[in-house]
Amino acid sequence: MAALRPLVVVDTDILIDVSRAEEQAVRFLQSLEASHRPVVSPITQMGLFVGCRNKRELQQTVQFLKRFGVAHLASKNQRDYRFISGLRLLPYP
Repeated sequence: MAALRPLVVVDTDILIDVSRAEEQAVRFLQSLEASHRPVVSPITQMGLFVGCRNKRELQQTVQFLKRFGVAHLASKNQRDYRFISGLRLLPYP
């Protein structure tokens, strides 16, 4: 059985850059996917949906987000994310 790759939360700015085919962001996400299981928060999903200008962009965004798991990072204080066991936040250049 293969070892599970660690989860990593991908922020909106990276996803927007990838959707715009920014080379640095695309390479960053590809390298991330090779060693981690990228996830997004529901807030990130909604932010991307709200940014869509039409139904076509919304459909493309929905399709794009299918490659990510969803992490429900709820706590009494959203800033407590840093205390979630096993969660790694990676720097983005």
